[in-house]
Amino acid sequence: MVDALASVGLTIQRWVNQEWHTPLLDAVMPLFSSVTLLWVVLAACLVLLLWHCFSKFRRSDERLQQLRGLFCAFLLLGGSVAATESVSFVTKHVTSRLRPFQEQAGTRYISKGKWVRREEDTPRPDKQGSSFVSAHAANTMALANALAYLYPPAKPLVYALPLSVGYSRVYLGRHYPKDVLIGWILGWVFSSVVCNAFGRLIMFNGLPGRSRGLARAQAGLN
Repeated sequence: MVDALASVGLTIQRWVNQEWHTPLLDAVMPLFSSVTLLWVVLAACLVLLLWHCFSKFRRSDERLQQLRGLFCAFLLLGGSVAATESVSFVTKHVTSRLRPFQEQAGTRYISKGKWVRREEDTPRPDKQGSSFVSAHAANTMALANALAYLYPPAKPLVYALPLSVGYSRVYLGRHYPKDVLIGWILGWVFSSVVCNAFGRLIMFNGLPGRSRGLARAQAGLN
């Protein structure tokens, strides 16, 4: 059973990385794997929430309440990603699995800004690997899950982020499908734990998509 699943994973990895590639995807996929993408998403969320706070509310006490809720929201987002990143870091060092481009012949990957293929006779590296799990997949799933918790109407949009990032990691030859799948699961689980633990301690007053009554109910105040 385990061997069969491993075989399926290798087959999917070869399809995504070696066969389903186009010049457009070759140009776009590295962008989804950039750490900068996370910061762009967080910055966009901050701008949108600040705009909501200062455009909708005029009274200083209302704005203060909104800013308090905004601060708590970003604590939750940061806590979700930090918890997931910690688990991913430990898992990588415990498993030390090599990445596809380090061991699988024919794997396409970017080296010095150019797409190349791993040759059959290329020696495996002596250093430890860090393929399992995909921290990119885990962290973006944690971020998306926390955003969906704070703003439920955005679920279809925010979950597209970890799906795109996870696919890019396989496409770039940096991870196997299992690395990405387990990363998604870890990100969702630990983000859910953080949201449920701190969501009961913090009242998210006035956050978009959540009425005050719902926020109070989730904070255990009703």
